[in-house]
This record gives sequence, structure tokens and C-alpha cells, in this order.
Amino acid sequence: MFYSSRTRRLRAFTLIELLVVIAIISILAAILFPVFGSARERARQTSCLSNLNQMGKGFLMYLQDYDEQTPANWVQTGSKSPSLSSDQAWPLMIYPYVKNAEVFDCPSSPDYMNKYGTSTLESQLRSGDYDGKYLFNYDGLTYGINNHIAALQAPSETFVFMDGGDMICCAGSNTYDSLLEELDMNLLGTNKWSAYTKEGAFRHLKRANVAFADGHAKATSYEAILTRKADLVAPWNIDWNDCAPTCPPPVMGAGKSFDPSKIP
Repeated sequence: MFYSSRTRRLRAFTLIELLVVIAIISILAAILFPVFGSARERARQTSCLSNLNQMGKGFLMYLQDYDEQTPANWVQTGSKSPSLSSDQAWPLMIYPYVKNAEVFDCPSSPDYMNKYGTSTLESQLRSGDYDGKYLFNYDGLTYGINNHIAALQAPSETFVFMDGGDMICCAGSNTYDSLLEELDMNLLGTNKWSAYTKEGAFRHLKRANVAFADGHAKATSYEAILTRKADLVAPWNIDWNDCAPTCPPPVMGAGKSFDPSKIP
């Protein structure tokens, strides 16, 4: 049997067909890549939440060992209870209860732990700037020393640790490392909100993970954090004193102290 050249000729794709295939692949990629990214971030959020849960449990164990006295944000030699031989920050105080430095490190911000060149475990945990990972709420004057958990009216609604991030107090001032440092919270004092804010702390699908004083932790939206009950936090736009008296009050909105559109 003889075959014509037309029968034997292999048919190639036309330019239009190739463009259609490329367009379909592009559409699928546009649909699937965000899904993959969201799934990856949700896994990090879960890991971060687990870290905060462990920190919360360490916090509760610390309370049991120190007569329900909360760990200070920072303790210097000669400070009141607990007695310490050297300057220590709160991560070092609860580290014996969690026994894992990685617990303090948010998986969505892995480069922060050694940001300032600290190399040893102790120096990393002692660094005040380490609060950029998870923030312990404290008062700028007392640093949370000699506060007792029994004084809390609503432990299940009171922040202890949160996701952290850099923020700038006012133009030209120093950079502070904590959540929104919307929290000068000391757990117990009267001035429970200071003025600094940072959208980057809400890095888990536009939420920040929060550990509460009763030991539980959950992902929380910025709306929920900034609209806490009046008996737990003062209105967030008036407690500006801890930043600087000359700074304007923080305002939420485009180009303001807290801009929701900048939340990653």
C-alpha cells in the first residue's frame, strides 16, 4: 500500500493553539499559586500558634513557681523578685519551662532572631529587640515587676504574648520592636496601650497570633485588637504618653499611624 505525502505529514501546533495553551496555563497558575501560598502561610500560622501556646503554658508554670507573680519584661541586677544574677529579659525567664529557643521565633519572620548580631542563645534571648518576635506586654516604668495574675479581672481576654514587628514611634525617632506596640500593657497597670503601631505584625493572613493570660492562644484580627473592651484597654488613640508628648495621636487610615492597607 502506498501513502501520500499528505498522509505521512505530521501536523504541528499552530501559533493560535500555542497561545491558547499558554493562556490556560497562566490562568491556572494565577488561580493555584495564591492557594498554595495561602496554604503555606496557614501552616506557618499554625506553627506560630503552637509556639505561642507553649509560651503561654510556660508563662503559667512560671506563675506557679513565683506565687502567681508575672515575669518582668526586663530585670536588671538588684531588681526585685525574682532574684537574678544579671540583666534578663522575659524570654530567659520562661525559657526553663519551654526549653526550646525556637519557640520564641515566628516561622513567618525567621530572620529576626539574630537581627542585631547576637550569637549565643543567652544573648539572643536577653536582647530587648527580640520582642520583635513575640511581645510581652509591659509598662515602661515598672517593666511588669511584682505584678500578680490574681489582679486580672479577665485573664481569658488579656493579652500576654503577640506576634511582633518593627515600628517607628515618630518621624526621626528610634525604631521599636514589638507587635503594634499598641501594647504598653503590663497586664495589670492602668495605662495598657501605648502609641506605636506596625501593620507587619499581622503577617498571618492579615491576622496576628495572640496568647492570653489564661493560657489559650488564637489568631486575632487587627479590628479585634484595636477595639478591645474598655475595662481591659484604654481607647487606643489617646494613650500616647509612653511614646512622646509631642507626637500626634495614632490614627487608623491611609498614611496614618496604622494603615490597614499595608497589612501583608
